[in-house]
Amino acid sequence: MENDAVNKPHHYMVAGIEVRDIQKELCYPFFGQEAADLSNAIKYLLRATKKGKMIEDLRKCQKHIDWLIQSREGGESGQ
Repeated sequence: MENDAVNKPHHYMVAGIEVRDIQKELCYPFFGQEAADLSNAIKYLLRATKKGKMIEDLRKCQKHIDWLIQSREGGESGQ
């Protein structure tokens, strides 16, 4: 399978499913920055083993989760 870095990059495919589709399914109840942080955390976690920069992607994921937790603990809107 040839890698299409723009339309279907291999590092954004998980079990034949695009990460974007997983993000849409899991993030739809959230709004604004919380939706962005959850979406980015999912993205970095799911591609962590595929780009050769696992620790970097896990740290990025962790950062977005930390921001989401801070938002939730602060009582900001969302789910």
